Amino acid sequence: MIYIRKRLGRYNLCSTEKEWLVSIQFPSGSLFQRIRETWAEEDEPDIDGLPPSEVIELISERVESHLISSSRKEERKIIGWVRENAERLDAQWAQDEIAQKRKCIERLHSEIKSLECLEIK
Repeated sequence: MIYIRKRLGRYNLCSTEKEWLVSIQFPSGSLFQRIRETWAEEDEPDIDGLPPSEVIELISERVESHLISSSRKEERKIIGWVRENAERLDAQWAQDEIAQKRKCIERLHSEIKSLECLEIK
């Protein structure tokens, strides 16, 4: 499965400021495991519903915006790999999202049925 996540938290041990962490976790067996990047709390990135090919572009812009980065070379490799495999990764992500939403719908239908049994008639 491909997971795209965004969380607000403290990710810099030298700071008390909160930041947004955006990460893409790739399927097991992929060349890379994950890529992640942070944004200031007031600069929350909008990634809702975006496939990996679009999230990687936001991450790429952020990676390139740093004046100094000891991990930029490795991050560029990951970004290049995602771009080369964008069609396949986006398709897999979409299938994963559909499966998750179907499970959610099934769970909600079950909850509705349970609640309907409790309705006062």
